[in-house]
Amino acid sequence: MRRRRKRRRSFRPRPTRARPKEPVPVCLPSLLKELGDSRSEVRRRAAEKLGEIGHSEAVEPLNRALHDSEAEVRLWAAWALGKIGSPQAVLPLVDLLGREPDETVRRWVAWALGEIGEERAAEALSRALRDEAAGVRFYAGEALARLGRTDLLIRALQTGPKPVQQAAAEALRALDDPAAQSALRAYETAQ
Repeated sequence: MRRRRKRRRSFRPRPTRARPKEPVPVCLPSLLKELGDSRSEVRRRAAEKLGEIGHSEAVEPLNRALHDSEAEVRLWAAWALGKIGSPQAVLPLVDLLGREPDETVRRWVAWALGEIGEERAAEALSRALRDEAAGVRFYAGEALARLGRTDLLIRALQTGPKPVQQAAAEALRALDDPAAQSALRAYETAQ
């Protein structure tokens, strides 16, 4: 019986191959079409489903849906963009955060920006810490913490009005950062 020789594994790096294209779900074209439907409930459900699917081809149509006349559609478009996590959504979301009249939509926009995790959103999230709505301040603080922007949270803790300080303190408590802990101790001592 012949003995088979074991092949030695080469530790040389192999050339990288191009990543295969993301497969397009069968329902994607119909959902993209529904995003332009005249009925707001259909548009809302389409945005929600597109977020669940998470396909990158939905990003641009969802960015356009951020301008929808219905707050529910804008909310679900922001949620879907956060689920997809594409950096292409950051600037449209930042724009919406600054102009959106609906508090619930602003809250989900701040959440989505935190999910995407792009540094370009930091200044807009810092401004959102001063929002009149507690939920928006909470998600803006959480998003800044996810971005690692302890500096902006500490500044808000030290210089902001009471509600802003509370939101910044809540976000800083979640961080394992010596500067954050030091700022929190000083804040809590002053209270």
